[in-house]
Amino acid sequence: MSRWWLALLVGCGTAPAATPPKPVGLPGHQPHASANPLVPTDLGTGCFAWSSKEPAIACVVGTESDQSGGVWSVVFVSDKGGRHRVATWGGMAPRPTRVLPVADRRLVDERLDGGEFRAIPGSFTAIPAGPAATKVGGLALRLVRDEQQHVKWPNGEWDVVVDRLEARCPDRKSWLVLREAKLEGPLESTAKAWVLDDQRILVLHEARWSMVGDKGASAVAVLVDLAECRAWTSEL
Repeated sequence: MSRWWLALLVGCGTAPAATPPKPVGLPGHQPHASANPLVPTDLGTGCFAWSSKEPAIACVVGTESDQSGGVWSVVFVSDKGGRHRVATWGGMAPRPTRVLPVADRRLVDERLDGGEFRAIPGSFTAIPAGPAATKVGGLALRLVRDEQQHVKWPNGEWDVVVDRLEARCPDRKSWLVLREAKLEGPLESTAKAWVLDDQRILVLHEARWSMVGDKGASAVAVLVDLAECRAWTSEL
């Protein structure tokens, strides 16, 4: 009888705590327990953080085409540099999901914390195409296009152009070329600029193009220092 009561008492005791569920990985990167909230979870194209301490900007940029494949990376644009690939593939291969591996995520987190990075401001200025300049903070910007040629084949035709993103610092007469991109069959070429502080401007240029047998896209980020009239670019 005593053994029966002992079994009953044990069976009616407090149930063991449920095992907590395993964390679900966020889309776009490998989960990391101490992940910095500045890093976007979807790793979409664009810049997500900046530091006045380094100075630097942190962006997801790269280039791709059907025939050549592509490379996209988290890039720190500064004197110090820093590049962490999130997607790379060969020509005619399917585009992989952009993923920041655990080891790289840890390095990015450490860089963001040590450099006292903060989020990019939400408001930006679009730079219209054409020779007219747009003022962003103390910087004048323009996106100009040179028509190179018109290609005509039996199975299709397209324009070949060179787009130049140019900047002019305060009290300067000459224009600084921030990016020059040759596009065959241009579909879209856009530039946006953010005022980070009274000395630094972030500029992002994105382009898409298509021709017979191939199409592609690219994005380049530039950090401009007005005091020194100097620019750092993500382009290799």
